[in-house]
Amino acid sequence: TRAIMAPNRLSSRSRLLWTPLFLAALLLLVNGTVIYAIQTAPHFLDAELGKRFEASAHIAGLLIQPDELDALFPDTSDSTALSFDAEMDAVEAGDRVREEWWRLAGGAGASNILLLGPDHRLVLALRESSAADPHRAALDEAAFARALIGEAAHSRLFHEGDTYLKAGYAPLPH
Repeated sequence: TRAIMAPNRLSSRSRLLWTPLFLAALLLLVNGTVIYAIQTAPHFLDAELGKRFEASAHIAGLLIQPDELDALFPDTSDSTALSFDAEMDAVEAGDRVREEWWRLAGGAGASNILLLGPDHRLVLALRESSAADPHRAALDEAAFARALIGEAAHSRLFHEGDTYLKAGYAPLPH
């Protein structure tokens, strides 16, 4: 009977040794996976948020009708374009566009939508407070340049004080 018990004793010692080693390896694997997920999640979330902002910027551009675009960007070579009526048309067009943009911003979770001209000049903003600080509109010059050549883009995530800033850029299709 002693010969029969010896393999069981050896087997139970082997189990006592391998079980904690297996659990330690499993714990290291799970911890490594969690740490990797925590480190890579901001990058993937930033990319997803960027795609969402690109889509919102594209939709915001599509919401501007050709007649509104003409009113927002009057022809400066025509002397009548600078008249009081042209300015009133621009204000009315801006109000119509802002109304549509309010709905879009609410659905997209965006705090502001801006229309910038090719000269980086702020033409129209959902929130008027942006006119006081227009340099924040073009956070990423490379992404803004991509929009100027006809491609939707988004900026990196910027941190200024207590505020995180990100922008989506899209060309006007009209």
